[in-house]
Amino acid sequence: MKQPNPILKILWCAIAANTGILFFVLNQQAKQPDTSTAPQNMPLQIFYAISIVLFIAAFALPKFLRKAATNPNPQHEFVLNIISWAFLDAIAVLGFISAHGAHSVSTYYPFWGLSFLGFILTFPRSKII
Repeated sequence: MKQPNPILKILWCAIAANTGILFFVLNQQAKQPDTSTAPQNMPLQIFYAISIVLFIAAFALPKFLRKAATNPNPQHEFVLNIISWAFLDAIAVLGFISAHGAHSVSTYYPFWGLSFLGFILTFPRSKII
């Protein structure tokens, strides 16, 4: 088996690192006094449901598109990885929105955990790109 393209690993690291950047921003925000007048109650169940749908889509959509491809090539596989990682990153962004609105860093943890699990499961291993 051929090793994956190093560009694919670099992109994976860059997109996965975004979850850590969001966490850093939330920690910096937590150190500041709350001066906003935004409502503190956010519908977290909606964000959780959307995150679960995004997690499933991150794996199901690329699999479906692989089967539907009439002429798969390395570029096709590259794009499918990016699609999957975009869905996983969207989970972290939803967590950031909910944690920022609730002014609670701990609200971000379940979203980060789900996103991180997805990134670990989609690490580029030995696909030909």
